Amino acid sequence: MIDDPDKIATQKKWFKVWTTLLMDTYISNNEIGMFTRLGCAIAFRGINGKLVTTNQALQQLLQIPTNENIPQSFIDNFNVQIHQNGNDKISVTFKNWYKLQVDNSVDRVAKHRLNVTRNVTMQDKIRIDKKRLDKIREDKIKINGEVTVKEPFLYATIISYLNEKAKTSYKATTKKTTELIKARLKEGFALEDFKKVIDNKVHEWLNDLKFRKFLRPETLFGTKFEGYLNQQPLEKTQYDIDMEELEKNDKNME
Repeated sequence: MIDDPDKIATQKKWFKVWTTLLMDTYISNNEIGMFTRLGCAIAFRGINGKLVTTNQALQQLLQIPTNENIPQSFIDNFNVQIHQNGNDKISVTFKNWYKLQVDNSVDRVAKHRLNVTRNVTMQDKIRIDKKRLDKIREDKIKINGEVTVKEPFLYATIISYLNEKAKTSYKATTKKTTELIKARLKEGFALEDFKKVIDNKVHEWLNDLKFRKFLRPETLFGTKFEGYLNQQPLEKTQYDIDMEELEKNDKNME
């Protein structure tokens, strides 16, 4: 419980956003906008990080069409919890609200995290106090000049990109999907490789009624991933894909 009245008054005026959000390249601008709008609403009308509202009001607040669901990647990336209360009411909570908005110790940990990130070089072997850093957000650390993203957030980023480009609604938490992505990551492929595969196949299949159904994780992220990644752009009439082969390949993965 917050006892300091000055802190309560400040909460109604301000909503904090962590500066390292600039480095979270896997989070879309649309999700940042939803996070900001929801955070302002909770700061102004909520209590201890929780806002009681309706599904319709929440969709209007986040500017989501009534026939669409709140993106799972947004819920995962920002630790949002949505609970149905009954009577058309829902509770929306930022689970780490107090740490980010009220607790000043978070600022100290954030500064420590930023200093560690700046000081890591190709020659340095720095042991990072993960327990302290994870109190801010368990998303990434910077090693040897490269950003390493924790796998659950990477899954959400890839599937969110697929859904946006292919106009689909796949979940990033499906077991088979995460297994396929993880397998490709172990083979050395990176986030940009997944995006390129999605772009290649969306360009080739999206407007084709026969092949559009193959714009799904089982097909895109399976054993033909490297081939899709390296294929040259094709004209829409130049398909060299055998539909029966695709169907057979998908069944083998089930």
